[in-house]
Parts: sequence; C-alpha cells; structure tokens
Amino acid sequence: MSNHNFNGETYDERLGLMSSFRWRHDPKTVLFMLSRYKWVSAMLAGYNNVLEVGCGDAFGSHLVAQTVGYLKCIDIDREMISSANKHPKITYECTNEITTADAIYALDVIEHIPHEESKLWLAELASKAPLVIIGMPSLESQEYASPLSKANHVNCMSAPDLKAMMKEHFSHVFMFSQNDEMVHTGFHKLAHYVWAIGVRSMAYDGTTNRGNPTNYELHKEFMDHSISSQESGQQSYANYDDWYENEKKKKTAPNTYVNPEPK
Repeated sequence: MSNHNFNGETYDERLGLMSSFRWRHDPKTVLFMLSRYKWVSAMLAGYNNVLEVGCGDAFGSHLVAQTVGYLKCIDIDREMISSANKHPKITYECTNEITTADAIYALDVIEHIPHEESKLWLAELASKAPLVIIGMPSLESQEYASPLSKANHVNCMSAPDLKAMMKEHFSHVFMFSQNDEMVHTGFHKLAHYVWAIGVRSMAYDGTTNRGNPTNYELHKEFMDHSISSQESGQQSYANYDDWYENEKKKKTAPNTYVNPEPK
C-alpha cells in the first residue's frame, strides 16, 4: 500500500500513439520532446488564446496547457489525435484549418511539408497570429537521422534559411538551437534542433514588407498559379521569389515589360 495520500485523486493516464512508440523503442526521445514543449510553455506563459498546429498525440501539449489560458490542438491525422490523453484545458480537433489566436506554435511539422508549400503554410500562420514559434530538426542533423526520419523529412532547413523564411512575415525573428534537452544560442551547425520565434506578424497587424496584398495572399496566388500551370501542361516558375519578381515588374512597367520564359 502506498504511503502517499492522493486525497482520492487517482488517474489512469496513458501515452498516445507516437509517444508510446517512442517510449517503447527509444525512451530518451520522449524526454527530448517534453523539453521542447516545456520551453514553449515558458515562452507563451500568460497568453490567453494559443493554437498548436500538428499536435500529433498531444502528449507534450499538457505542459503548454499548464501556463496558458486556452489551448487548441489540431492535427490532420485522426487516429493520432484520437489517441491523445485528453486534458481538460485543451480542445482537440482533427482539421487543417488555422484559426486566429494570440500565439501559434508548431513543432516537428514544417520539415514534413514540401518547401514551396511550406512558404504558403507559414504565411497562413502569420496571417492568424502576431507571434509564431516554429521548431524543427536542423538540416545538419539529418546525417545522423534514422532511415524513417530521412524518408519523411523533406524540408529540413539550416537556421539561417529558416530565419530568412520567417523574415518574410515577421518584423522580428529570434533564433535558438537545441541539443538534447538544452536550448541555447550556440553555433547552429552543431545543433540537432532549431527554433524560430516570429514576433509582430506583418500580415496580422495590417502591414507587410511587400506592400498590399499580404504575404499570405501573395503566396496563395503563386501556389494557385503553379497548380494551374501543372494542370494545363504549361511551364511554371521554379519558386516563389522568381514569380514574385516577375509579377512586380509587370505591375511597375505594364506597357513595356515582356513576360520572360519561366525557369
């Protein structure tokens, strides 16, 4: 019999699908995962309305729920989110709809999204919250990643590249590195994990670094152009920057500009 007095409060807690798999096969990775959520919980402490995008089984989300007023966790994997050990302060939803929040965070998500699509995805996050936190395995870490991770990580970036993408949408971007449980500001190429905090979203507060429309609308226009070109069998621009420069030239000199061959 236990000598601890729980005042009648006993719980049948369990891990979700991903966390239980990690715990069985490589328990230390659960510690790494929880340390990331603990760091987010400290960064967002006191925020009233927070959204987590790509929560998986949301096991680590309990740490964030402890420090914020309201937390909504979303994921497109119904089986994964259904396995979550439900927390009374968290709302769970199987969806990819990004809703407005005081802050949004996404851990281990962007590396699974093809690069050009990730630009549109990040632009949408920035249009829905003034502060966004992104965490992902570094490009440099992939040399040591498992075959399964390498197969699923299609968009790992180095810290400077992630910062450059974030600067498209935020006035201020703060970068951090992480090794095991330690978050630091050390040399990013030696980091297994990289963090970006975007503050003062230029789309959210009504301004933008590229004029009107917002970056999200521009990226969506580019994606629509790419999809339309693929469906019609026409050439499309290789990336957003090439397309944007072309569109800018057409608008600034519409009578003299000749549309070049896309790359």
